[in-house]
Amino acid sequence: MDFQQIKRNNPIESVVVKYLGEANKDDWWWCPFHKEESPSFHLYERNNQKRFKCFGCKAQGDVVDFIKKLFDIGTREAMTKLTNTTFEPAPPPRGNVKTKIPAPVNLKKRTIKYHAQVSNSIAQAYWSSQGVTPTAIDHFKLGWAPRCPTLPVKYEGNTASVTIPYLNQGAVTNLKHRLIVPNGYGKYRYETKGLKNQLFNLDTLYREEEFEYLLPSELLIIEGEIKPMVVDYINGFRAIGIPGASSWQTQWASLIPKEKIKQIYIGLDPGVEQDIINKIAADLHGQGFAMNILSLLCKPDDMFVRYGANASDFMAIIKQSRKYGG
Repeated sequence: MDFQQIKRNNPIESVVVKYLGEANKDDWWWCPFHKEESPSFHLYERNNQKRFKCFGCKAQGDVVDFIKKLFDIGTREAMTKLTNTTFEPAPPPRGNVKTKIPAPVNLKKRTIKYHAQVSNSIAQAYWSSQGVTPTAIDHFKLGWAPRCPTLPVKYEGNTASVTIPYLNQGAVTNLKHRLIVPNGYGKYRYETKGLKNQLFNLDTLYREEEFEYLLPSELLIIEGEIKPMVVDYINGFRAIGIPGASSWQTQWASLIPKEKIKQIYIGLDPGVEQDIINKIAADLHGQGFAMNILSLLCKPDDMFVRYGANASDFMAIIKQSRKYGG
């Protein structure tokens, strides 16, 4: 057998996916060689050749080494398996790794825990830089975590994050981490696997107090989480947030109570494609809401935090908004 030719014909990326399935979004797998509580199996490149390494049990090697260890066989048998066109499933993972069912995460308890740590000086500096006041920190139950729990187990960068719970009538429906230093892993990560995008600040739809600058039947839809904090709670405009304009889902339009809200203003960040804005407006208009679209020259929170605008300035932009006719 031509050892090198067999390895060239069987790239380790394809072989690993065949036996272990797709990696998670950070390119880590559950190691099949030992019991573990978070994925620690990874592929890397050395001398222009892809290899595997488990940061838990320290197993490593090339594609032949992977098959040898997976099936507990010798080199010749491993090479035969790689050349065999008939697929043979791998034996069960050592320690039944994938049969372990983790206990459900209590997002409310985690929120309380992180909120109790928000006095951390780095967290305070971050929220202050975003224009989020101490009373807003308390209202939204914002927090601080020394390590985001969904970072890869062997991640060695800055692991700290501020935490943003999604509150809805006393329940915590989502919990997001904003990494202080993203370091290639994205700014935002969820508290646990399985959490998905949701609308932020739905609680505002059920607040009894009147807003200073909008009628009780009016609502502003903007992007993200920090923007609604600044625009809604701090500056007096009832607002909810989409976690990125492109993440909009049609069914979200039905979450807004039609018996209470009649007029909606869309104020997305500059640069959002008009097709996305029209899609959101059409979905909401289809639910019977009157729709207006704001023309913004900067992000709405930046108006207040960076450029010193006041609520009257923002209200003037709302009054100049374009009516959407469907």
